[in-house]
Amino acid sequence: MLIVVFAAIRMGNAPAMKVFSWFNLILGGWVFASPWIYGYTMNTARFVDSLCVGVVVFLVSLSSLSMHTTHNRPAVQH
Repeated sequence: MLIVVFAAIRMGNAPAMKVFSWFNLILGGWVFASPWIYGYTMNTARFVDSLCVGVVVFLVSLSSLSMHTTHNRPAVQH
């Protein structure tokens, strides 16, 4: 649930809310590692689901962090 909330906040105000991409990056790593943390590696469906979701969240968050946004700033007049 936190991943969805953080992603929505990040999308709503992208330049100012880059920290939420960092949160999702950490959560993606946590989801990926959760089968070993919580000991459900023998449950194949949950194991594969956690690995796939963790990788996708991690990579999308990483991509979001590396995005360069351009702003329409007024020209500096001399």
